[in-house]
This record gives sequence, structure tokens and C-alpha cells, in this order.
Amino acid sequence: IYDCFGVYLLHNFVRGRLIGFVVMVLMVSFVIVTVAFWAQWSSTRPPAPFQLHDLFMYIRREHSTPSWCTLPFGSWRLWDSHVQWPFIEPNKGEWHFEILDKEVALAQQHNVDVLMPLGLSPPWTSARPNEPSGYQPGFAAEPRMDDWRDFVRHVATRYKGRIHYYEIWNEPNLKEFFTGTPDQMVALAREAYKILKE
Repeated sequence: IYDCFGVYLLHNFVRGRLIGFVVMVLMVSFVIVTVAFWAQWSSTRPPAPFQLHDLFMYIRREHSTPSWCTLPFGSWRLWDSHVQWPFIEPNKGEWHFEILDKEVALAQQHNVDVLMPLGLSPPWTSARPNEPSGYQPGFAAEPRMDDWRDFVRHVATRYKGRIHYYEIWNEPNLKEFFTGTPDQMVALAREAYKILKE
């Protein structure tokens, strides 16, 4: 009985080692093939068709030049990059395009399309300037339509031929981003569409 049990243990030990060895060889082979494939693919492929959100692109430091993300991507959504309307026009008629100019130039330099979110209302045009939002008071309320048209026209004119894709508002289904009604969102989208297609 002892001999049979010993042979059984030895057999399972060897078989277990063999299985472990085979699994290890397969894993190492998979890694080698994956790395080789990635090296070949990354040297010959066109820009990737997926989008990168600004938050994950780089760590922004005030007054510094960002380093470009080495992961290939095809478009860049400029949310959380301080280029929303309240930062571009903090007071009526006071325009600050410095950050957006740099972001668009950086995207052009790397042949990446920009997706420009237009949403958030500066408090001076907000329907409810003291209303809490996910950012600062008043940012989530709908703006006055004349001011909205003026803002969209300024951005569209300045970046004509350089920004091809616009987003009306970030997550308007969430009250921290938009507290207006669906009809008001449709009206904002309709007016922006007309101007952007001019």
C-alpha cells in the first residue's frame, strides 16, 4: 500500500510540475508574442481611433508645458482643461483664449482631433447664478440665449478649420452639470448647430 501511495504521490507531483511548467511556457510565449505584435503594430498603424479625455492626458502644472501622452489616440476631449465658457469668458466681453489656443496647437502638432465641450454657464449669464453645481455656483444653469449664441460664434469663428467636433454640454442628465430642462437643452443645441454649420 505504501509503495502504491508513494508512486501515486510521485506521479501527481511530476504531473503537477509538468502542468505548471507547461502553463509557465504558455504565459511566457504569450507575453513574447504580444510584445512582438505591439512593436510591429505600433510602428505601422495610423493614429488610434479612440478618444482621450483631458484628465488622463497629462498632469497639468501651472505655467508649464505638458508632456504629450505616448499612448496613441485619435481625438482629445477638452473637458476639465479650463476651456469651458466660464473660463474663456469670465465676464461679458472679456475673452481668455490662451489655454484653448495652446491645447488646439498641441493637438494639431500631434495630428489629433479636438472635441470641444461648450457647456457650463458663466455666472454673469446663468439663469441661476447662485445655484450650486458640480463646479462653481451658477455653472449648471442654462445661459441667456443671446449670450450663448455670441459665445458659440466667437469660438466657432476663432477655431474654424481647427476644431471640427463640438459637444454641447457635459452629462446634461446630471443635475451637477445641467439644471435646465430638456427643452432648454434642445434649444441650446439647435442654436449651436446653426452657428457651427455656418
